[in-house]
Amino acid sequence: MELNEISPLAKLPDELKLMILSFLEFDDIYNIKQINRFFNVTITKFNKNLPRKIFQKLHFTNKVFANKKLHLHKVILKQHPKLNDIPLNDQVEMLNIDDRCIPSLLFNTNINILKKLGLMIVLYAVSPKKHCFNIKLPLYPTLIELQIIRYWFNELFKCIYEIIDFDYFLINKTIIDLIFTNEEIISKKLTCNKAIISLNNNLEMNAWKYTLNILDISNELFVRSVNFNENEENLIFELLFNEGSRIPVFILYQLNNSKVRFYNRFQSILIESKDLSNIINKIIFHCDMWVFNSLTIIGNEIVENSNISQRYYKIINIYDPKINFEIRNRRSTG
Repeated sequence: MELNEISPLAKLPDELKLMILSFLEFDDIYNIKQINRFFNVTITKFNKNLPRKIFQKLHFTNKVFANKKLHLHKVILKQHPKLNDIPLNDQVEMLNIDDRCIPSLLFNTNINILKKLGLMIVLYAVSPKKHCFNIKLPLYPTLIELQIIRYWFNELFKCIYEIIDFDYFLINKTIIDLIFTNEEIISKKLTCNKAIISLNNNLEMNAWKYTLNILDISNELFVRSVNFNENEENLIFELLFNEGSRIPVFILYQLNNSKVRFYNRFQSILIESKDLSNIINKIIFHCDMWVFNSLTIIGNEIVENSNISQRYYKIINIYDPKINFEIRNRRSTG
């Protein structure tokens, strides 16, 4: 081919290139982007419409926990990106970030020792399962370190995860507002099949809500909670009865016996509420510590196949008899 001759690839319309790329996985597309300048332009232009990198798990944790866990795995990434004038929100220019000590993530715990252990983001690859990416981030970034935070958060938003585990952390809205423009923030979502988040006494309520809103969950929200106060209980009820369009399954884990009242209140709302149009479809309480006899069982008992161990209770809403719910007790047999 002569130097002045136009490559056949250059003549291909973007629609045809996108059709070709749609049959490929993320890694294949990435490789093509590196070696073919014609496809590179199309891939960069239509990046949001192409397959995204998939990870088994995204885990926000502290350095001590990560180091204990990761010695079994092959750490294949442990570096910071090169910084080339990555743009930040204009607000940063008006702040002396070095004096403000704004954390990259917020702590969702009262355990002070964890607040001194630093921040680690761990990405577990889908295959091979034991490979993971270990990313150390500054917990209290300086102005220049905000560019590192922006780079990695932007990369995290581009991927899809089977599981996201926030451990003892929450997304810090202040940091997100600093490192992204308002237009960018609108489209930023952490996409996952399952999200795990902790609910602790005296948590940052607004931060908890913000973290939940930044998630795009296709299946299950798993909430760790041993105990919570009245405000946090109201937060859970607000979630259960208003987020059915976003969260298919809600699991509340490790409830102690003092929360039997919470379950009884939940049943009453099912019966007496005038609007259940956006309730989460499937709600599971893990309550091994509960005394079963202390539960107020409301509803009609149904026994499946004449097997008493397969019984459940049907609850009917008093304002709309067509709306009914099944409450099942999964008691351990072993």
